[in-house]
Amino acid sequence: MPILGVVIHFLIALYFAVHAVRTGRLEQVALLPATSYAAADMHAEAGKEFAAVVERFSGTEARVEYALWALARGEHAAAQVQLKELNHSRKHMNKHTRSLHQDLFRRLDSALKMQGMQ
Repeated sequence: MPILGVVIHFLIALYFAVHAVRTGRLEQVALLPATSYAAADMHAEAGKEFAAVVERFSGTEARVEYALWALARGEHAAAQVQLKELNHSRKHMNKHTRSLHQDLFRRLDSALKMQGMQ
């Protein structure tokens, strides 16, 4: 049954992936397998995919999504690596860039608060 969940998630995400590729948002497309695996409770595969996306793109969205997944799974070492990088980049972002990532940071801050890490 988990494979069916992955297939369904991929098909739904395919529509959004086409748009993302056309607009040059490759990081979001690269995150699709990781989020699909996570949604299907295939966490070993999800972890490998998140790590690969962060290694390839190292963008804010990839790091936040990886950190959120790691926090939810209790993988605090993986989360801490991403949080360290995110805290550094957050300090050096200008106001406009921070506003572009506002929703991501809000989700991350909420997750950290729930974990008692903030």
